[in-house]
Amino acid sequence: MTTLCGSAVTGLALFKGAVDLDAAWKAAHVDEDWTIEQWGEDDEAQARRAWREKEIRAAVMISKAL
Repeated sequence: MTTLCGSAVTGLALFKGAVDLDAAWKAAHVDEDWTIEQWGEDDEAQARRAWREKEIRAAVMISKAL
């Protein structure tokens, strides 16, 4: 989760349940969202982000199952 969030603090907070997935995902992409607002969407970046979101959702499901 740390790698997918880009932050050890955000990943750990998500793992420990201190934040929910939507809040962690939003926090992890503040800079990317700002760039999209300034320059517009990039198809390749959108595809990577969608893949990472699927991965983080799977990681959260696994961590809850533990």
